[in-house]
Amino acid sequence: MSIYGFIHFNNVQEKDNFFYSVRGAKFKIEEEKNITVKFQPIKRKSNESLHSEYRNKPGSTWQPYYNLYDDSSHFIIVLCLPSITNKDEIKLFTEGEENIIISGEYKELDFAGSILKKSIPVGDFEYVITLPSKIELTSKVKIEKIENSNMFKFVIKKSQENKRIKLDVE
Repeated sequence: MSIYGFIHFNNVQEKDNFFYSVRGAKFKIEEEKNITVKFQPIKRKSNESLHSEYRNKPGSTWQPYYNLYDDSSHFIIVLCLPSITNKDEIKLFTEGEENIIISGEYKELDFAGSILKKSIPVGDFEYVITLPSKIELTSKVKIEKIENSNMFKFVIKKSQENKRIKLDVE
């Protein structure tokens, strides 16, 4: 039996704390029923279906800006990463064949004077970007820093499973 619904939060911090704490947990809804709550993206038909999940430490509210491109053989992600200056500061992982996890650590920026507003993130980060189809897990990912910016370009090879292949007929 599947149960669908929506959860409403008062703010982003409340949402981040909730998702960080319930990942894979079981909840007792009624006396005798244990229900496993599993969070997953909903695939839609439009370009707006591309899902990204922000998994930073609870309490953080900053989410990265990124663009996702498809050139028929690769997915290309252009991601804004403030205070990251070198591709060696970025770690890449995968969860399944459709999720790319990008992690690292934002550095504290140091300027003279008192800070009046602070919205640039600091500390460990981890972002999950769900791609529209599978990727080739054995291929290397190309990472380039985009000149004169705080953006990086990730080029990820798509799985051959997604391509139409002509079969030989006897």
